[in-house]
Amino acid sequence: METFEGALGAASVAADAVVSEAAALAYLKASIPVALVNHSTTYVLTPDVGSALQTQVTRDFFPAWGILASVASRAAKATDWALGIFDTADQAGALGYHDVTPAGLPLGKVFVTVSDQAGVSVSSVLSHELLEMLLDAYVNLLVQDSMNSERFWAYEACDAVEDATYIIGGVEVSDFVIKRYFQPSLALSKPFDYLGILPGPVPALTPGGYMAYLENGQWGEVVGFRRAGRQSGWQGTSRRFYRRRTPPQHSTYTMAA
Repeated sequence: METFEGALGAASVAADAVVSEAAALAYLKASIPVALVNHSTTYVLTPDVGSALQTQVTRDFFPAWGILASVASRAAKATDWALGIFDTADQAGALGYHDVTPAGLPLGKVFVTVSDQAGVSVSSVLSHELLEMLLDAYVNLLVQDSMNSERFWAYEACDAVEDATYIIGGVEVSDFVIKRYFQPSLALSKPFDYLGILPGPVPALTPGGYMAYLENGQWGEVVGFRRAGRQSGWQGTSRRFYRRRTPPQHSTYTMAA
């Protein structure tokens, strides 16, 4: 067994960078190391899933956000960020969530049973948690509402477009918002997300999307109407556990070697 701890390591590039996939690949040696670790007894983590996640980060997410990661299926090293796959959720009703270890390293967890019950692909949940972990590594970023100075929106990459996905190499991955979504004063026109389906900046949602906000010390949530035919075991609330709702109690995460 290898304890997942150590100094937090990350690489960053210019936030406004718009680069080609070839240019992004040149940064991979200095990018954030993310280990995909499969603890599930039922889910098979095939190479095409890891490949699709890497392609999404390099080709799609990096040009939009200037954040790059090297994603690999392996036992986590001491300085890796980790994305673990588990059979059973450790938070009731959660498809997955991202958190921080006591050592200060970001981690994500994805739960197979709940995802299967909700009719959501594990690969899209992996994509969702990976991108959100990269965008808000310490789960502590908020954006002030442009119309209500008392309201602050969670800086989440995929929640607003929760049900929107696309395919990379036969693997389903999550849509994600781009910078313009969180900058209403600069949001003169679309797109506000990678697929270009959001009608406007925060708090706009796609069907099935949601956004958490903090207002006067209390957490709240707005929820979009779900598309017909989309199955979910949770109605009127998000299907993911929000770390921000409770006082910091960092996850303990022990990775199998």
